Amino acid sequence: GRVAGEARSETGRRAFVSLLIAALVSCGFAVGQNAQDISAFVQARDWTASGETSRTFDLRSDDFFTVDRCVMYTYYGKGLQVKDALQADAWKTSWKNAGWKPVVLDERHAQIHPRYAALKRAYQGLPLGDTQSKRLEAESSLLRYLALAAVGGGYMTEPDVFNVNVPPPPKCDWVPNGGQFTTHDVFIPAMVTCDVASCLHVAEAFATAPPKDVKHATGAAYVSDVVFFSYFYQYDGVIKTRKSGFNDPTKVRDPPCDANGREVTPLMFHASPMARARWAAQDEANVGENEALIHKAATAESPNANAKRSKTQTSASKKQKRAIVDPYAVREGRDGSVDSMTAAFHAMHTKPVGTADTSDVAQIMHDRYSALRASTMERCDPATFDGTREYVQTFFPEKPTPLQRSYNQEYLCDVSAAETFCDASAEEIEAGFEGIRAKGDTKSRKSGESKTKKSPRGEDADAAAAATSASKKASASMPRVHTGKVAKSDRLLIRYIDAGA
Repeated sequence: GRVAGEARSETGRRAFVSLLIAALVSCGFAVGQNAQDISAFVQARDWTASGETSRTFDLRSDDFFTVDRCVMYTYYGKGLQVKDALQADAWKTSWKNAGWKPVVLDERHAQIHPRYAALKRAYQGLPLGDTQSKRLEAESSLLRYLALAAVGGGYMTEPDVFNVNVPPPPKCDWVPNGGQFTTHDVFIPAMVTCDVASCLHVAEAFATAPPKDVKHATGAAYVSDVVFFSYFYQYDGVIKTRKSGFNDPTKVRDPPCDANGREVTPLMFHASPMARARWAAQDEANVGENEALIHKAATAESPNANAKRSKTQTSASKKQKRAIVDPYAVREGRDGSVDSMTAAFHAMHTKPVGTADTSDVAQIMHDRYSALRASTMERCDPATFDGTREYVQTFFPEKPTPLQRSYNQEYLCDVSAAETFCDASAEEIEAGFEGIRAKGDTKSRKSGESKTKKSPRGEDADAAAAATSASKKASASMPRVHTGKVAKSDRLLIRYIDAGA
């Protein structure tokens, strides 16, 4: 009787599962091969985590290999999970809106490559971290370049990088530096580009570089892709480095275009832990400045008010506080009083200075991206190109434009002033901003208001005077040309690593 009962129970379970699958299929859900792939990946990941690396995933390189250089990759070693959904969506949205084809890679793509098993074993023997989670994270940071090689190379960013205005190559056939492996945020792999051969070359270099030399040269306690890149950049020549954007969105001039309305600098940003902390600090500083201006407006009194001040001082001050300080409020149907503006600022910034939450990466990416994209679309003309040459000169030039260089130097010198790549003087940095600053001081070109034209001689004189004045003001605060060595504890690499610890 007990055996018959178990048989009936097993039959009932099978019948239920069959009915459930039939219902899902009838509702349009794909459960066949996708479910098998997911199940195989989960099982294989468990096996590889325990040291068995001979198991293969059911993927074929023919299904993924491409030389389409309009594809932008990112990498999640374990595949996309629920906790990654919002951040991955923010990443995909920004790149898709800019014209790219965003694709997410994972360890299954790395395992397509015939060198996967050997390199994974080599990576597991490296000093990757002091905890299991850190070791797995560092191992994943190395395997992603093998995954990129397996799918044909191209462009790949960190999952927390968002793009405001950089389109893909016009003909989808170009990568920087002829395909040589290149990092585009100095040695930090916020974005990397490579062809198949150079991707594999770097993946092999991780396994062959002497760990002791790498740790000694960089000052890092453990190795990861960014530590290796710092070593390769300084000593080995394995990679090329550039600075293609990846600065500070809180310092982008508004509007982010030149006097002709043309976008002239790549607005790509890396929402790393270090960057998010800096952005939050800058925002809080800006809020303090704005509140100070509001307080000044609230307490300011006209000459007539000073003359008539008497026993009615309390009521007069209340009336003064309701003065309209936002000239656009009436036109837009808002309350432009001091009280309303103060309440709005406090509503936007409920946390006290120094306690801003920087853990919600997806929300930070979305907010920064939305604000900058709105400003760019409203105030700047879309970038157009006659061909690849003009595209390269605009977004990936061999030698940065004066404006791009000023953005790069302003950010780098602010983060780590003593680094060798902080090589511009205060005068050079300020001079690069002159054209865009002049644009920001005028009304929007789309407002329909005519601009007052000066004679060419007057413009030159004003520009020279402005540049001289700005340079003098900046010389006391902006760093000068680098002249000495950098202590390991003060290096950008160590600060970047410590911020993410």
